[in-house]
Amino acid sequence: MTNPKMSDAAAIALHDRATRGEKLTAEERTALDTWYALQDADELAAQAFAPSSSGLESVQTQVNDALARLRILTQQIELQAAENERLRRENAALRQAFSETQAPQRA
Repeated sequence: MTNPKMSDAAAIALHDRATRGEKLTAEERTALDTWYALQDADELAAQAFAPSSSGLESVQTQVNDALARLRILTQQIELQAAENERLRRENAALRQAFSETQAPQRA
C-alpha cells in the first residue's frame, strides 16, 4: 500500500486479516499500525472535548468522599482540642493545689 493514508475500509480489511492470524507484509503491518495510531489519536481527541458523564460523576464522588473525610477529621480535631483544653485546666488546677500544699511546708 503506497497510499500514506489508507481508507477505513482497507484498514479494516487489514485488521480483519491480522486478527485472523494471516501474515501481513511489512508494508501492510506499518500501514495498519499507522491506522491504529490515528484511530487512537481520534479517540483521545474526542474524549478531550466530550468528557463522559461517568467521569464527571466519578470526580464528584471523589470530591464528596474527600469532603466527608474532612468533616470527620475536623470533628476529631475539635474533640482533641477540647480534650487538650480540659487537660490544661486540670493541669493548672493540680499545679495550683500542689503549690498551695508546698507553701506552708517552706515557711
